[in-house]
Amino acid sequence: MDDFLSKPYSARDLEPILDRWVNPAPDAGSRPEQAGQTTSARPSNPAQGILDPGTITQLRSLDSAGGDSIVHKIFGIFVETTPPQLEKLRIHVASEDCTGISFVAHSLKTASANVAALALSEQFRALESAAQENDIETCRRISAGIADMYEEVVAALRQESKADISNRRTG
Repeated sequence: MDDFLSKPYSARDLEPILDRWVNPAPDAGSRPEQAGQTTSARPSNPAQGILDPGTITQLRSLDSAGGDSIVHKIFGIFVETTPPQLEKLRIHVASEDCTGISFVAHSLKTASANVAALALSEQFRALESAAQENDIETCRRISAGIADMYEEVVAALRQESKADISNRRTG
């Protein structure tokens, strides 16, 4: 383990750590050929602006040579497990169950950050905070936009996953 970030943390806390490891200073022993491969291998796609490129790069760096794609696995788990949680969230919001909202939002906040969907993670953080304050109106307002944002994230994850698979075939 090269670094540590204790919970609870925010995207603001994560950025300096990711930046330190994804974009090391030239004198920190970075290997330009790796950095060039990562950036040149990633095509411009709809994931830009929806997914955090630093997190994606870090996930890709975890793949062992020739192994299954960690990015593909993590994205697949997120896409498969999130819809039932979103349905639970919808039910909790409809029944004004702030404890349930907070619990689901907390889980999805972390899951979203793990797949580089930091804006979606921030929405879940705000939802969790509103639920903890028993602010059901804010919970309704925030949760109303989450489903659409989730669909955008899924499309971006699929695009990134395809790019990852394509890069493995050509790399």
